Amino acid sequence: MLFGRTTRNLILLQRSQTPQPDRAVVPPADPFASVLGGARVTVTGFGFVPVPSLVCLFTDALGDMNVRALAVFETTSRIVCPLPPAPRPSSGGTGAVKISIDGYIFTVPVPFTIIGLPAGLTVFDPPQRTVYKSADFVEMRPMDVHVVDNETHSLLYLDSEERGVSFDMPSFNATQLGTEYPTSIMLSLVVTSNTTLQGSTVFRGVTLRRPPVGVGVFSFQYNAWRTELLIEVVEGEPHQL
Repeated sequence: MLFGRTTRNLILLQRSQTPQPDRAVVPPADPFASVLGGARVTVTGFGFVPVPSLVCLFTDALGDMNVRALAVFETTSRIVCPLPPAPRPSSGGTGAVKISIDGYIFTVPVPFTIIGLPAGLTVFDPPQRTVYKSADFVEMRPMDVHVVDNETHSLLYLDSEERGVSFDMPSFNATQLGTEYPTSIMLSLVVTSNTTLQGSTVFRGVTLRRPPVGVGVFSFQYNAWRTELLIEVVEGEPHQL
């Protein structure tokens, strides 16, 4: 055992406790922050020690994003990592932060995502190719459209700009009829455009009147940004005459 002995320059050797982080958030509970930096990321767990070399490392699965920040020690169970600007957003859902007390040996990562700048739209809900049964009137589920970065992370409140997103149904392929079906015949809209608030907007009240069996496309657009949602209509109850 070397611990308790001294080096040649009389520095006492001591066992260093390995920190065990379990959660990283921007208070109150957001496991993400902007690529622009400036957020104070709270990391909780146990085993943190008040040493000058206490370091946070923000990284992801690609391994080429190593954003370091000196940690601010608060307690043995909580530190704060001031996030500097990052070169890019986290890759997919693989963003993480690791902690080191010496700047060399790091803990296991805990999830934390760095969100990029606004780059497009996506339909957050419902999932692609949602299935509906044909009927006299088929009401679509609310469609939740988010502003995303180039890794398809939702920006949510990180996007403070209000954006007018338009809605359309450009096509419907009636598979049993073997032809494109005119969407103007069956599409009933409450609104054709919504404005985002904190990076998202929801389209409600979209109804199809007596849709045939087939596959349709809903499109959502803001300037050059465009995303689509596929829906499928299957056989339902016979229509009432």
